[in-house]
Amino acid sequence: MDRRPREDPDREEAANSLPPVPWSQNELHDRIAAGDPGVAAGTLAAMTAASAAALVERVARASVDEWSGAAGASAEALALRRRAEALSAINADAFSDAVAALREPDPRVQELRNLALGAALTRAAEVPLLIVEVCADTAVLAEQAARHAGPDERPDAVAAAELAAGAAWTAEHLVEVNLVTREGDDLRRPARAAADRAADAAARCRAAAH
Repeated sequence: MDRRPREDPDREEAANSLPPVPWSQNELHDRIAAGDPGVAAGTLAAMTAASAAALVERVARASVDEWSGAAGASAEALALRRRAEALSAINADAFSDAVAALREPDPRVQELRNLALGAALTRAAEVPLLIVEVCADTAVLAEQAARHAGPDERPDAVAAAELAAGAAWTAEHLVEVNLVTREGDDLRRPARAAADRAADAAARCRAAAH
């Protein structure tokens, strides 16, 4: 059986029309290690989700003979990957803005500072919530891939679900510790629900692989 990925012109055109990855893995790791104020756990969680989605895409493209929904799953995985990559850069900007607002020293602009700080911190919590949600969607798609893929591809689907679930809990924690969130508020509840959804999908994915 030929398991080589089949080329999809529409898929390739869609991929080429999307913005490029904002940084290489080496650059990302260098900036994290150097203490870049905007590049930390949230950005890494988003890029981990992107890697997980790429694995799902790989599994789907290699499973067209076993899985009638492989083409659709591959397109969905590509969309999730691109969304996660974009969120990595958006999160870095949001976190940088929050750090800058917290460090504003001029008491003469205290009222404006408070307004800017509130807006920056809110955005810095909202972006990790979006990351949790894309992680959950990726884990659920990985579970579907694990159920339909052939035995050679199934381990990659399980790995994708596990990566997405871990990244989901990372981003959920960032929502939880943000200074503008409170127990039970409108940001924490959906973040926890999405992280739970990712964890449940990863558990079902492991079960489906045996």
